[in-house]
Amino acid sequence: MKAWKDNLYSTHYDYEYIIKLKDEFRQARERNDHRLVIHLVRTHAVRDIGGINNPQLYKTCYLGTKTLIEDFRKEFISCLEYVSDLPTDKFPYSQKLEFFAETRHAFGRTALLLSGGASLGLYHFGVLKILFEERVIPRIISGSSMGSIIASVFATRRMDEIDQVRFL
Repeated sequence: MKAWKDNLYSTHYDYEYIIKLKDEFRQARERNDHRLVIHLVRTHAVRDIGGINNPQLYKTCYLGTKTLIEDFRKEFISCLEYVSDLPTDKFPYSQKLEFFAETRHAFGRTALLLSGGASLGLYHFGVLKILFEERVIPRIISGSSMGSIIASVFATRRMDEIDQVRFL
């Protein structure tokens, strides 16, 4: 698996474009060129940029995908943190709020869709437990059949109430 992950070549995404873009982000951030970082994030805040969300890239490994894609995402996050940490004389709060609202809109929101499957639906509790412990439960949760029952239990509780639920 490691060899596959480290091999950046694939017909399932534009690895040359992702390499170029990752380097542009990194260089702008390292040069402290905040205007260029902001511009790059604004113009490249697309979930499937270069085809990096192609399902074929997520079928080989149990965890993660190509190292290049993971590195690109880490660099993008570093740029978001860089913008967040900019002093107000370079990027006022009102502009930061607008910037992050635009970026969130461009990416969309993550949703959790729980399937049906009767007793197999109980596996959803394990997934939700881990998401809860890591504090990454998405705001949008949906499901069908048993998944809808479990989703409704979690979607109608506050985080402090979920914390008290005993998982199976």
